[in-house]
Amino acid sequence: MIKKLQHQFILYSTLAIIILMVLLLIPVNLFNYLNRSSDIHDELQYIADNGGELPSITLNEYKDYLKKNDPDYHDYDASPDVSSESGTVSGSSSSTSGETGITININSILYRLREYFRALKIGPDSTKTEYLELTPESSYQIRYFSAIFDAEGHILTMKNDHISSLTEEETRSFAESCYASGQNSGMIHYNQMIYSYYGQPAEDGTYILVFMDSTNDYRSFQMFSRYSIIFAIFCTIVFLIIITFISRKVVQPIARNIESQKQFITNAGHELKTPLTVISANAEVLEMINGKNEWTTSIRNQVSRLTGLVNNLITLTRMQETSFKHPEDMNLSAVSRQSAENFRPVIEQQGKHLETVIDDELHFTGDQSALSELFNILLDNAAKYCDEGGTVFLTLHPRNHGKGIHLTVTNTYADGEGTDYTRFFDRFYREDTSHNSKKSGYGIGLSMAKQIVENHHGKIFISYRKPDISFHVTL
Repeated sequence: MIKKLQHQFILYSTLAIIILMVLLLIPVNLFNYLNRSSDIHDELQYIADNGGELPSITLNEYKDYLKKNDPDYHDYDASPDVSSESGTVSGSSSSTSGETGITININSILYRLREYFRALKIGPDSTKTEYLELTPESSYQIRYFSAIFDAEGHILTMKNDHISSLTEEETRSFAESCYASGQNSGMIHYNQMIYSYYGQPAEDGTYILVFMDSTNDYRSFQMFSRYSIIFAIFCTIVFLIIITFISRKVVQPIARNIESQKQFITNAGHELKTPLTVISANAEVLEMINGKNEWTTSIRNQVSRLTGLVNNLITLTRMQETSFKHPEDMNLSAVSRQSAENFRPVIEQQGKHLETVIDDELHFTGDQSALSELFNILLDNAAKYCDEGGTVFLTLHPRNHGKGIHLTVTNTYADGEGTDYTRFFDRFYREDTSHNSKKSGYGIGLSMAKQIVENHHGKIFISYRKPDISFHVTL
């Protein structure tokens, strides 16, 4: 049982970290994808706003822009560090302009450009907050082409100067196909390349359609997604290794508590047997002296009931310690028939009926005495709670094309609707919560049945379909 708790702790902990990783990866990758798509759209729209051409930005224009928009920007044009004697200029990454002695630190300028880069607002709406990440090098880095259509859908102008991966015929074909589709934006996959496009009408009545090579953008996204998934798998494996090592320490307090509980039940059971034996013996002596009467009979009945309860508690405790003691191949069909025939007189004496449908020669490897007890518990429970004049029905047949065995014990139970069947396997649970039911029993029989099934790696569950309640066992 401790191993089972440890395995469940590892399983649920691992599931928790997997769910956490999924909840982190989905929004991060979704945000990354939307951000890249938005950047591509903004660049395409900016090109379309400028008549299908990406305006060039000079270094001086860009520095002027930074001066206006970045309060922390400083011009790195400065006087050189000139020696009074030699007139040499320090710094390998600097250049001197003519005879003026002015030194421009190129590395510093590029660093500040990268750090404080903003961009130009796009579109005619001055309230827009989207910005393009353009630099003086952007006109050389962005690969695009554009087409301008007249009102009748004929191409007026093709601008192919900034694309080299497509021929003029291919660019014209792309433009005509996308214009004919009626969609103003989308993607085209061609020769393992990805081209994004965007179109909008111009003020002069023409229609501008811009295409841009976005292969690297989407491949970058795919690489980010791939590495994020690999990282998540790596973290999960590391977590699994760590949690496996610490799981034993985590379940130790629970294990000690369960062990103490088992020890207490075993010790208390043995301690109770002695006074119960003495009480039973004294009752027999009183009957020998004074004869049988209602008092001695009541004493003997209660002693017998308590003895049975103690024995069942000890048996249930021992069942939890191991799967089964004596595994053997058995004819489960014969075992079930024997149990059914043993209960037939008991059931028929109560005015009820027993019917069985048992397939022949169903073999199973397990503890025969424990499985025989399983049949007895389920039949006894069905006999107790079957309605007057009702029927107890036992079936045993193979499942999943012979892989395993399915046992069903059904009895008539008209009042079973709305009952919480999940608690039927709890120890000492009785549907009559007052415990004043006239039906005998201790409320631990079904707990024992469940433990027997679990020790044989099977499952037990209850179903109700008015007016019948069924106990299903799969082995």
